[in-house]
Amino acid sequence: MDILYIVLIAVISQFGMNIVSDKIGYQYSPLYKWLAIVANTGIWILLFQKLGWSPTLGVVGLASTILLTSSFIDLKYQEIPNSYNLAVALLGGGFIYIYQDYYEQLLLGGVIAFLLFLMVMIFTGAMGGGDVKMAGGIGLFTGTFFVSKFIVYAFFSGAIIAVLLLIFKRKSKNDVFPFGPCIALSGIYMFIAFI
Repeated sequence: MDILYIVLIAVISQFGMNIVSDKIGYQYSPLYKWLAIVANTGIWILLFQKLGWSPTLGVVGLASTILLTSSFIDLKYQEIPNSYNLAVALLGGGFIYIYQDYYEQLLLGGVIAFLLFLMVMIFTGAMGGGDVKMAGGIGLFTGTFFVSKFIVYAFFSGAIIAVLLLIFKRKSKNDVFPFGPCIALSGIYMFIAFI
């Protein structure tokens, strides 16, 4: 019965994000909306199996839903809504509240992720401000404990996608592709595997 409730929460939260995205001007295809619902359901089930019914499940589950939605938006528009990044950061604040004993490490993780991605943006121009803000928000969850893994996974997944796009001639070496999905999926993986 618990899994049924989790599926219901996942579907409702993703359906709600799809509606919000439409209302703020970030429409994406019905196919992607259904893919997001299915993926979000899988994510929530995995999180529930690890965390059970807990405040952490709610905070991390909602952050995952927002990150997943941001990925689909970034794929189409090559931008991430500031309101979504703010929501992830606020949920990160909730996570810090839950784990108050580690607040310094968690805050520092957010600062490290933000500053590292900011430097990449400034020196290479390879990503935008939304990517930087998203990374900072995820860093609030990973803290100093896992921020290095999060960063490595984000760039590693980006490199794999870039190579695949080149191999299958979907992009040339001079083209850009949205990096937000790599950051978001790395963050979601960190939530499932390490939190």
